[in-house]
Amino acid sequence: MKKFLPSICMAALVMGLNFCAPPIDLDIQPAAPKLVVSSQVIPEQYILVSVTRSFSSLETRPDTSAEFKKSIYVSNAFVTVDYFGITDTLTMISPGLYEGHNLLQYYYGDYHLTVLDNEKGLSANSSTIMLPRVQFDTVYPVVIRTPADTSITIHYELSDNQEIENYYVVDYVKRPKNSTNTPMNVDKIIAQGKNSTETFDLLSDDSFLNGKYSMNKKITSVKAKDTLAVMVSNITKGYYEFLSALKRSGTVFNTLASEPIHFPGNVNNGYGYFNACNPYFEIFDLNDY
Repeated sequence: MKKFLPSICMAALVMGLNFCAPPIDLDIQPAAPKLVVSSQVIPEQYILVSVTRSFSSLETRPDTSAEFKKSIYVSNAFVTVDYFGITDTLTMISPGLYEGHNLLQYYYGDYHLTVLDNEKGLSANSSTIMLPRVQFDTVYPVVIRTPADTSITIHYELSDNQEIENYYVVDYVKRPKNSTNTPMNVDKIIAQGKNSTETFDLLSDDSFLNGKYSMNKKITSVKAKDTLAVMVSNITKGYYEFLSALKRSGTVFNTLASEPIHFPGNVNNGYGYFNACNPYFEIFDLNDY
């Protein structure tokens, strides 16, 4: 809100000036596309890396959603992750989504990502570290059903070592609509990523009182018949700052894909954030509550 109000004032000022000044033709060129990267480690299994292309707000977009997605999802890219002298070449499992099955997970290890988009001649790279997994002290859903409405709340508690600087993200991800797997595989839900600001909370050391944190989170994006995963990840300060900027923006996908030059990413020659946080998760079938 603090940034929004000055923007309104500036717009009003510019509009006022336009009444006094003659029109000026501006030749503004669309920004060149760059690669946009995001990632997620699946605990004890593998890593998923999403690769898209940014688009300029000045460009004419394709007429349909399918055509637009096809224009920004990067297919057949060469994607590798290097760590401890090992190179893991990822496999495309769908347009824009790449999977590495052989990733060895080392805490405090350095991981290096390289992406080559041969179709457009684009490239990007990034580095990150993997922090140790953390667990909830307790986590469970509370489902209250009434004739008029149903409310869903997630209660969780978390402990923090106050002697060192820590940052955490708590994710709430429901089963995809097109998934019929029972029980739900965690990779199916983690792969969805953070698609709205309601689906994740950010915590720092300042969030804790005497090393303890407790939350009752009301979730409106799920129904009492859904299956929900609740995850906690120990993340780096850089990723915390990146997610904080996303949360302030309100719309994750559009902000990432449309020239997010103001975001504190860690991708060289590109946008987004390459992270190797290793989440702990619990899965709840809300029908049971």
